[in-house]
Amino acid sequence: MVILSIDPGTYKLGWALTDEKTLIDAGLIESQKKKLGDRFLQVYKALGQIFDRAATYELSLVAVEQYVGASKLGTDAMKGLIGIIHLMAAQRGYPVIDFYPTTVKKMLTGDGKADKEVVAQAVARQYPTGYNASLLDVTDAIALGIAIHEQLKSDDAFLETFRRAVIEAGGGINYPIVRQSLPKITKSEYTQGLARMRQLYEHEQRGGKYLFDIPLRLKEITY
Repeated sequence: MVILSIDPGTYKLGWALTDEKTLIDAGLIESQKKKLGDRFLQVYKALGQIFDRAATYELSLVAVEQYVGASKLGTDAMKGLIGIIHLMAAQRGYPVIDFYPTTVKKMLTGDGKADKEVVAQAVARQYPTGYNASLLDVTDAIALGIAIHEQLKSDDAFLETFRRAVIEAGGGINYPIVRQSLPKITKSEYTQGLARMRQLYEHEQRGGKYLFDIPLRLKEITY
């Protein structure tokens, strides 16, 4: 899966294009325009070219790092920029995942408050070349891509485990039934797995259970 990850900024915007194993490309969009609208327009044009290039690699997903700041003016500007990124992705039919920087930092360094230099060091351990390591907005974007790929792998592993529990139950489940196969599963995890299964398979609710129509041979199941 190819992901375009974006660390938004109205003066400096870092971006990275990655798949599960490779850093395809990464770079920085800079603007010195004084007016916010002019900066938005410059980013819009430059990011459009990046979207076009990403499409040649069969882009699947766009990831955007959410802005956390104390300045209301800065927050409003960043919300506007993030809205533009969402719009550009929607125009091209790409889903968007929003991720908070504390989550990215925690996943890559173990510290949700790690500074940019520490994050850059973590990125360098996985991708030692192929980008300008001194551009911390770029390394932040690469870090976001790494985190999203890891999260998706974790989600896929959980979904596979949950699905096997459903199959073992003959396709009909509720929380107590799933706990027979997955005794450590929490109610929140059960709700998450159930919601994902309902998206993927035909189902009906009957007698306090969700009944799923799942092929019995796992190799016939795709998602």
